[in-house]
Amino acid sequence: MKEMENAVRSIQMDGLVWGASYAKCVNDPYCAAAAVQNYMTKFGHDCTGNGVIDCEDYLRIHRLGANGCTGALNSKYENRFKLCLRTFQNQ
Repeated sequence: MKEMENAVRSIQMDGLVWGASYAKCVNDPYCAAAAVQNYMTKFGHDCTGNGVIDCEDYLRIHRLGANGCTGALNSKYENRFKLCLRTFQNQ
């Protein structure tokens, strides 16, 4: 969670004053999205070993953390992800 807070704190936006702004940012969709994008930019890497950083890598980083993303996913979580991917991949 500290990594996410640091990613949020790296965002420069008019009107943000760090302290109270953390709660403001996580409740603002644009600021929250920027925080996640900064986190993934900083920690994104190939977790699956297929030579490509893709949606599954980001899912693994989200679920297992940047340093544990090569670990096993819970089968129910992984199956839901794969179903979603198959459903929307060709749209």
